[in-house]
Amino acid sequence: MKNNCLKTLYFCFYLVLFNFALLRADHYEGINLFSSYNAIDLNWLPQFLPYNPVILEAGAFRGQDTVRAAKIWPNGRIIAFEPDPNGFKELEKNVAEAQVTNVELHSLALSSYNGSALFNICLGPNNNEPAYGYASSLLPLKKGMEIFCKGPQIEVPCVTLDAWCKENQIDTIDLLRLEVEGAEYGVLKNSPNILKKVKILYIKTYIHPHRLGMTNYPALKEFLEKSNFVLLSHRYQPGIIGHAIFLSRELFDAYFKLSLGMYLEY
Repeated sequence: MKNNCLKTLYFCFYLVLFNFALLRADHYEGINLFSSYNAIDLNWLPQFLPYNPVILEAGAFRGQDTVRAAKIWPNGRIIAFEPDPNGFKELEKNVAEAQVTNVELHSLALSSYNGSALFNICLGPNNNEPAYGYASSLLPLKKGMEIFCKGPQIEVPCVTLDAWCKENQIDTIDLLRLEVEGAEYGVLKNSPNILKKVKILYIKTYIHPHRLGMTNYPALKEFLEKSNFVLLSHRYQPGIIGHAIFLSRELFDAYFKLSLGMYLEY
């Protein structure tokens, strides 16, 4: 009887550990194209892009992905937006140290309108750590979340993607990376013209909306599918955040149907 009780206790203990690990583990939709939790593996991308792609990043922060892209596509045009002042200084520094010459930097926020906006700087729970600046956003935090992301509000210039691309004579974006802490849906919805000309979209996703006005992942996915995009890969932590890669339907069909002869149903 005693042995049976011990076996039951051990079984329950390992069951709890197993379920806890599952809760913390990354989950996937589609295929895994990520080298780490929040870093896309860029090695598969050249087969989809020209040798001189237009790559636009919003929320470049300190520029690790910016520099990587600039080195992989030395003939490409890499455009990086970062409205956080501390992040932008580091972005300029890292690009200069990498000695890449095909990068354009803009201290701007992509938004749903043109003009200026209040930008919520995140300096972490102690209000003194610029490394948390990647979590800064145009969207204010929900009540109760402020303790995790303290910092000042500053006014920054903002612009729609449509307006900026028109002014700068960009009619196609080969790769668009959006990590704007919950404002992604507003950026895309209010720039329908250039969205039609985006080939690959790499976007941050939110399963637990912690900012006011933040669009959760299911609604974002539905919008993108209606906008003629196909999900290729989504890596996420249940109930928290993730990153997803969408291909335009045109690119998806051209690659999988014409090049590989694969007729996948989506």
